[in-house]
Amino acid sequence: MSIAGPGGATAGAPEGDALPDVPAVASEIAAMSARTCLRAMVRAHIDFERPRHFPVGVGTPVIVRGPIRGVTFHESRATAVRELMDCRLAVALARYATFLRTLHIREVRHLSMWRVPGRGEALHDGLYPRHPGGMAIDAAVFVRDDGTSLNVLRDYRGRRGRPPCGPR
Repeated sequence: MSIAGPGGATAGAPEGDALPDVPAVASEIAAMSARTCLRAMVRAHIDFERPRHFPVGVGTPVIVRGPIRGVTFHESRATAVRELMDCRLAVALARYATFLRTLHIREVRHLSMWRVPGRGEALHDGLYPRHPGGMAIDAAVFVRDDGTSLNVLRDYRGRRGRPPCGPR
């Protein structure tokens, strides 16, 4: 798998210009304070609320109540959008949604976002990693503007450790 270089360009990859310099963006979002993150959500026009009661281990919990930059993220069986997550995941999804819109994706149905910690999952500095910390999404179906969908289980044929989109 090729990695984007400075400015997000990937040599020989036509989609390289649309991708940001992922390591820098990820580090920038991960380092956000609660205040900075909430301000970023407001600037991105994300419809959210702060929950009154929330699970331990989520750094800056928010409930997203609608589309993020034109893309609706919701649990695959749900019809309404009301997703508990860490603020930093919401900001990351705003960046991701901008990219998804270039591909004419309007909806992402997921299998899981926040979930109760399982046995063996421990707090690290007061936070849970991944799903129990509200910091992960298992995207399952991507719906295009024309209504067609891409189902990860049905349509993805990559192999672990191999480039997901082939040699190019």
